[in-house]
Amino acid sequence: MLEDKIKQYIEDLKNSSSMVRENAVMALGKIGTDDAVSAIIGALKDKDPDVRQRAAEELGKLAERTVLTEYIDALKDGDKKVRERAASALVDKIGPAAKAAVPALIVALSDEDEYVRNGAAVSLGKIHDDAAVPALIKVLREDWHARNSAAGALGAIGPAAKDAVPLLIEGVKDKDQLYARNAAGALAKIGPDAKAAIPTLIEALDAGHLRYGAAVALGGIGPQSSAAVPHLIEMLKDEDMYVRSGAAEALGNIGDKSAVPELINVKNDEENSKWVRTCASEALRKLGEKSEDRRVSD
Repeated sequence: MLEDKIKQYIEDLKNSSSMVRENAVMALGKIGTDDAVSAIIGALKDKDPDVRQRAAEELGKLAERTVLTEYIDALKDGDKKVRERAASALVDKIGPAAKAAVPALIVALSDEDEYVRNGAAVSLGKIHDDAAVPALIKVLREDWHARNSAAGALGAIGPAAKDAVPLLIEGVKDKDQLYARNAAGALAKIGPDAKAAIPTLIEALDAGHLRYGAAVALGGIGPQSSAAVPHLIEMLKDEDMYVRSGAAEALGNIGDKSAVPELINVKNDEENSKWVRTCASEALRKLGEKSEDRRVSD
């Protein structure tokens, strides 16, 4: 019976072998009943850091049933790996309901361990609380190791992260290509309030590693990016399918009908991939253009 199994696993948590205790935590995590969750919470105080790490991870999988105060305590654990798991374990589960954890996660952005800082930044992005924006901006400015995660978090927060725009503009110009792409991605999600980035993003349309990201960001900003339309129309002929798809997406979001003839050409060109033609078709729909056959097939 299930109750007997739970009792056995709880008893295993007292075993002298850390491996037995860790396996018991995993088993209780799969069961997920209230009794099992309570036992896992207790394992957060196990003397062995591996057991505490496993407990933090299992509680992350059971996010809706996790007691946030216990989760917050795990962020303060003396073992950095436990803090790392606590900072990142709930990334795929937590949402706005976990706002009580935001202050502790903000503190974790200053943790001595870079993995803890990265996990905290990603979790803050998942929670979408604009109270984290100032701390995330500080990470952009001061923390090379966690700035990519911070840029992603600011993008996830969206328009409420508009105070980050100046630093993100500088990020687009950064020599680190990954960070430049993440900065452009964040500007795309901040949207119209990122209009100050338009000149920089137009310049980035000529940068090989940024052409797609810059195009999408200009589209995210919307009609205010109309100055980019001629360049984006030319990009519809680019040899790179991702660049062509990004340009089509941007033109649809900017809403300038001067792009319609070339978008029709792209949509009807069977040498283009299905994805590019679909992006062109969707852009035409946004521009109010009707088509007898909106579906794109190979």
